[in-house]
Amino acid sequence: MEFKRNSVIALYLGETSQPAIVRELSRLKVNKMFVYRTINRYNDIWALCQSQFDLLSGKLLHGRTMDNK
Repeated sequence: MEFKRNSVIALYLGETSQPAIVRELSRLKVNKMFVYRTINRYNDIWALCQSQFDLLSGKLLHGRTMDNK
């Protein structure tokens, strides 16, 4: 299962469309819903990691600062 997910993500990062990923990985019995869910999960986790990184780096997430009340 992990191999299937890694394959989907690798092809997605290579800018391959979802239907092309399904066709390419058909021999691994990957269906379109698996590809869709895997890509959505990857994007959600990536966005979460980015927001946590922004918080830890001290980057302001809004336009107001203490000087700018």
